[in-house]
Amino acid sequence: MTYKDSITLAGRAVNLAGKKFNKLTPIRPVERTNQGILWYCVCSCGGETYLTAGKIQSGQTRSCGCLCDGEKMHHNMTGTPTWRSWRSMRQRCNNKNHTTYSNWGGRGITICPEWEDFIVFVKEMGVRPTGMTLERIDNDGNYHKENCKWATALEQSNNRRNNTRYEYCGHNLTSTQWAERVGISRQLIDHRINKAGWSIEKALTTTPQKQTGKN
Repeated sequence: MTYKDSITLAGRAVNLAGKKFNKLTPIRPVERTNQGILWYCVCSCGGETYLTAGKIQSGQTRSCGCLCDGEKMHHNMTGTPTWRSWRSMRQRCNNKNHTTYSNWGGRGITICPEWEDFIVFVKEMGVRPTGMTLERIDNDGNYHKENCKWATALEQSNNRRNNTRYEYCGHNLTSTQWAERVGISRQLIDHRINKAGWSIEKALTTTPQKQTGKN
């Protein structure tokens, strides 16, 4: 990330990239939090951590947690969008009392052991981009690096288990994807095929008649 990028993220915040503070060297700003801009830092011992600019500059935290002075490891990302995605993933898979457990942990979806450590999760997935959420590429697969990505709401919708798919002209797409392609709402496509009994071809190629509502 360039200094220009850091200004975009951090406003008028001082650029800390490459400067050494005790054992820590900030590399790049990654996220704005209530406590200030969060920086990805490397430690002279080879460790990594995430700290706000205030804690770095004040010397409140001097290492990744490797110093033998009682200092403990902290990622300082609690409450951020990235942390909330990680926490939600663990709740869905591990907490039998969670409202949606039956759709994840209840049907055998698990989390790789490494991702029980938030720092490892962030290192492999990166910080959650604005407007995206955590998605499994294979909806029946588990949570691990090779099967996960940050996805838009549209991508998430297309990957839902209950999203109906239609095959036409050699393409097997969800109703949401067809809606985007042919310019007809997903609800109308589903209604035509599942309620009105239209053929897939007719449902996808007939221009809606505005004055008659669903057709």
